[in-house]
Amino acid sequence: MLSCTIIIPADVRTKANALAEAMGWGENNYTVALSADGAEPATHFGLHAWVHPGFVQLISDADDDIIPAELVAAGYPEADFLAVVDAATWSIRENSDGHFDEAAAALDLHRQRPDPMDDEAADHG
Repeated sequence: MLSCTIIIPADVRTKANALAEAMGWGENNYTVALSADGAEPATHFGLHAWVHPGFVQLISDADDDIIPAELVAAGYPEADFLAVVDAATWSIRENSDGHFDEAAAALDLHRQRPDPMDDEAADHG
């Protein structure tokens, strides 16, 4: 298995989640909110997953605008597939140590952290 990080702009998140679901990954895969300074609003969202080497070929094919046959058969919109692929930044490697944060940093992005005051208010509310 290989460590895979995918980061997408916020404006294609709905299409990217639909694509992941159509590929059998389930709902709401892009859950890590990112921005240039780690503050809201999120400009990007990301995910980390462990993938089989065949997924690397799927990414390579996608970069050549080749849509996986199972998506075509499922009726997934070609335009949505191309929009996600064109907007996504992919990183694949063997070791996951720091992988997601390094991929985000390469794009000058940082994880959004919850406001500690929100936790305090919830504890006392």
